[in-house]
Amino acid sequence: MDEMHVCHENSNYDSTTILSALVGTYDWRYVRVAMSSYESDEDYNGWMLQLNNDGSFELNQNDTNTVLGNWFIEKSLASFQINTQPTIESVWGEILICDSYLMFFNSPLDGPDHLYQKR
Repeated sequence: MDEMHVCHENSNYDSTTILSALVGTYDWRYVRVAMSSYESDEDYNGWMLQLNNDGSFELNQNDTNTVLGNWFIEKSLASFQINTQPTIESVWGEILICDSYLMFFNSPLDGPDHLYQKR
């Protein structure tokens, strides 16, 4: 986790560069919660998130459900976060980007941290 923070901070993202870095297709990798138990990782296996340059997104939930909507970034306390319409819980939290990994860091608010990997 510390390595993700350091790597992200060294990238010095601003609102333009982070927007550009986020566009792409991601495979879900894991969920962790620091203060409590969480449902099984198997609940998210096979999820694919596509963030498009035009502000649209697609979340394919292992071919059982597909969510379509819009996304945008907004400034948060420490960095940036994604806001989606409709809401997607697996993308709540601070955005941390390192190499091909995208983490939604929500544990400071006792929420889950979700990690995706860019294809």
